[in-house]
Amino acid sequence: MESIFHDIHVRVIYPEISFKCDPSLECSVCCKIAPADLNEDEYKQLIRAGYRDFAYPVGFGIYQMKERMGGGCIFLKDYKCEIHNIRPASCRAFPFTPAFFDFYDKVLVCVFDPKALKMCKGIGKGKIEEKLVYECALACRKLFTDRIKIISKIRKPEEAFLLVALSTPKKIGMIKDSPWRSQCYCCGHPLKISEEYKIYKEIQRNFVDYGEFLVCEKCLGEDIEKRRRELLFSPDVL
Repeated sequence: MESIFHDIHVRVIYPEISFKCDPSLECSVCCKIAPADLNEDEYKQLIRAGYRDFAYPVGFGIYQMKERMGGGCIFLKDYKCEIHNIRPASCRAFPFTPAFFDFYDKVLVCVFDPKALKMCKGIGKGKIEEKLVYECALACRKLFTDRIKIISKIRKPEEAFLLVALSTPKKIGMIKDSPWRSQCYCCGHPLKISEEYKIYKEIQRNFVDYGEFLVCEKCLGEDIEKRRRELLFSPDVL
């Protein structure tokens, strides 16, 4: 199963929007958007740290944080996270989220969470740091691989991988309706509203159908050329 994880690369793509979390804003939107999920290891880590009665099981090996009266994570105290240094991967990934798994390139693509784009006060502030993007990418990858490990307890690793990879677009369920449609789905380059772009209808590549996305001419051309070479040198043709 470890070989499956080694083959998974994470590509984080985002529009040219700056992001900087500013504690002085006392925003804490990230702690209020939705209850955080934890896996069993993360749950036990908080237990060892002395916390009790903070989450409840919602599935096989998955827990969900309890919320305070009036909304917000149970660990949100005076606009600050009480467990910031040991917060779960679902929190560390913010403001990014796994969007879909590209079977063709074996890449887990992560994008700005559409809810974050609408609600987070840090969006449009300062400059995105490479360190932040790297940490978020690792967290997104952990979310993905953790789900595979959990399902692998009852299914074969290869089946678990396919189940998680195929469910990722359905789990997000808002890609084509989000602001992400204003960027090229392949490279993330901003698309000008005043120009017309091709609607990218991908053939089902190895079990997954991405639906419809806007794509820039450069990426469309590269993909057509890639497919032309594949057809030219495929065993069926030879």
